[in-house]
Amino acid sequence: MNNTKAKDLNKLFRSKGFNPVLGNIYQQQEYWINWYRGKVDGFHNTVMKNAEGMSISIEKPSLQMAKKVSEDVSSLLFNEKVQLLVNDETAQAVLDKVLLDNNFTDEMSNFVELTCVYGTGVIVEYKAEGETKLNFLFGDKLIVIDYDNTTIKEIAVIQEFVYDKNKYNH
Repeated sequence: MNNTKAKDLNKLFRSKGFNPVLGNIYQQQEYWINWYRGKVDGFHNTVMKNAEGMSISIEKPSLQMAKKVSEDVSSLLFNEKVQLLVNDETAQAVLDKVLLDNNFTDEMSNFVELTCVYGTGVIVEYKAEGETKLNFLFGDKLIVIDYDNTTIKEIAVIQEFVYDKNKYNH
């Protein structure tokens, strides 16, 4: 989320009586995602002088260590050995179906990895066409609008879309 959009949303939520938490988190998330991707301006792309004194652009190779660390943490927190269990057989069957229908194991592995990068994320459960769906959202699409000390009580989910060549935020 860019600075202008964050400031506009901050004004909107404050006018509605909320106290959003913004700070510089979105700039930090952009910085973190660049390290994750292995391309950080000013580090991987630099200008050096050659022996003749001419400036040349150099792109340093990347080890993508931020991605590797995120993958390793993700595999420790969630892997194929994790089981979600319910004491009731009927409820377990419903849960298993919801998880299977939403490709939960693969999505959750990716989700945990990217929440390491963004610093936060949420899984939103909703109904669509009579079925339970799960939407995995990362920190760049969330604004905390109510909290009590370290407990988040309410969030706003920012959805960006294009309609008739115009960009909208919902």
